[in-house]
Amino acid sequence: MLSNRITMANLRGQDANQVGDIPPDQLALLQEEARSTLDMAKKALDWIETLIALRYEQCAIAARGAAGKDVGDRPVRRWACHRRRGLTEAR
Repeated sequence: MLSNRITMANLRGQDANQVGDIPPDQLALLQEEARSTLDMAKKALDWIETLIALRYEQCAIAARGAAGKDVGDRPVRRWACHRRRGLTEAR
């Protein structure tokens, strides 16, 4: 049986006018699909950032200490937090 359901994949390449023509019931289904996809992406991002922090945090701490940048008066924060803000090292 063929489905008339519009999926997120069907939206690729469509402009706002074409999306605006989608019936309300289909928009609601697309909204649910988008929300689910976003939730999965956020979980995946958290897992990846945690793995990066676990794998490289100690190395980064050692490198900063060797470079004389570890003053010891403030805790070193997770790399992932700074990456989101566009920073490359703890301040």
